[in-house]
Amino acid sequence: MSAILDLSTGEEVLKSLPCQWMKSKMNMRQGKLYLTSKRLVFVQDANPFAGLLLKLFVKKTNAHAAVDVNLKDIKSISNENLGFVKGAMLVNYGDQSTHFALHKDCDNWIEAVKKAKN
Repeated sequence: MSAILDLSTGEEVLKSLPCQWMKSKMNMRQGKLYLTSKRLVFVQDANPFAGLLLKLFVKKTNAHAAVDVNLKDIKSISNENLGFVKGAMLVNYGDQSTHFALHKDCDNWIEAVKKAKN
């Protein structure tokens, strides 16, 4: 597991998957989605233009948690098709919403998030 994802006491990773965060229609970010017993977290990959030498000597090359949602704050979650992206998980939380391109794994993730929420 990535050192980027700090877990609180009693928190455990239930599921993880490389995916794309759909920051906007024209802005998709690569990374990894984690479902923990308390949160849904997307850790964006490091800048692909960070040089090889930097990657060799520095463990963290700007990878960071771009989305970090407490499960209790999730109002709704659903599977949507957005243009060419089939299987986009829409997460509504607080007064915000975001999409993750999960494709064929979308329905499994939705069920896992619902189960972890309860």
